[in-house]
Amino acid sequence: EYRVTTYDLRGHGRSDAPGSGYTTRDMAGDLRGLLDVLNIPHARVVGHSWGGDIVLHFALAYPHRVSELVLIEAALLAPLAALYRREDWEGWPYVTRTFEQLLGAPIPAEKRHDLEYLVRLLIEIPIMYGPARGQLRDEDVVMRVLEVLMPMWKGDDAGSELSVETLARIPHSTLAIYEANSVFLAAFDALQRGLPHLASAILPGGKLKHFTGLEHPELILAHMK
Repeated sequence: EYRVTTYDLRGHGRSDAPGSGYTTRDMAGDLRGLLDVLNIPHARVVGHSWGGDIVLHFALAYPHRVSELVLIEAALLAPLAALYRREDWEGWPYVTRTFEQLLGAPIPAEKRHDLEYLVRLLIEIPIMYGPARGQLRDEDVVMRVLEVLMPMWKGDDAGSELSVETLARIPHSTLAIYEANSVFLAAFDALQRGLPHLASAILPGGKLKHFTGLEHPELILAHMK
């Protein structure tokens, strides 16, 4: 019924990890290039987490290449960075608890809201999914992630066209899927206020929270159909 094409973002999986080009604008350009090479004039585009942010930026930059959007737990990381930096953000307990489970050691109290410290810990945690499962992460890649992430986290990503305000310029029919206990419900609220043609689906809360696709793939597919 559908042709499904998946790919690894730059710096992820088997794709190359160049020294730059990791903004949502850059990633949207990569997606355009992929569609060009595959001779796909337009597509129904699906993104999870930061991939959802990339999908939104793609729709802003290349609206003629999109038929519909599906956003799964989109975070709006750069547009809502000020909220996520706050120590009362509801996602911090989930993030720190997950790291503690993976590390088998507690996170120091003074570091429980320190994103840079937590990302650096990834160097010590083996990859959990995919063909590289069980292998340690490349330290250079983790540091490159920090170089990309921290300016967005600090609100310095002024060059990005993706913002809460520009959501209104996205005309496509969009499906937003979130878990009932998602730590990114603030992003869902922003999408509801900003996107003119939004449908939504709330899935039962799961143990993995943000990683809906691992726990409820059949529900996601049912809503997408």
